[in-house]
Amino acid sequence: MRTVLGLTALLLASAGCRESLGTRAVSGPPFEVASPAEVVLKIGQEARIDALLRLDFLGVPADSRCPAMVECFWAGDAAVALGLSLGMGPTFPDTLHTTLDPKSVQFGGYTITLVEVKPYPQVPGPIPQGDYAARFKIERSPTLRGPS
Repeated sequence: MRTVLGLTALLLASAGCRESLGTRAVSGPPFEVASPAEVVLKIGQEARIDALLRLDFLGVPADSRCPAMVECFWAGDAAVALGLSLGMGPTFPDTLHTTLDPKSVQFGGYTITLVEVKPYPQVPGPIPQGDYAARFKIERSPTLRGPS
């Protein structure tokens, strides 16, 4: 009975997380989706898109976003560290931002855009790395056309 209650609480907590981010939360081993897609990753998680592109959420090296109840001169920015690779190829690091550029990157025929970083700061001070989740939009890059 205790196990059932624990599993129910875990499912309810994860459902709340999905709702707050507006899309499906990712947990467990890497998962595969087809593009275009939006994925939510916690730090240390990865997604595989079209069985080709691998997107790893490595961390939030900087978060200067203005807390919700504080009046700030500037809204601030959160930087998200990624690892990108194709197939079994090497991983290339990159960083995307919430308010500064770049907000998106083109890699291997895909455009990866940072949509949001949660949680939003409520009070001044650091957010524990384990609390972060980021929503990414992944699309195939438009094919470049030559002269007609």
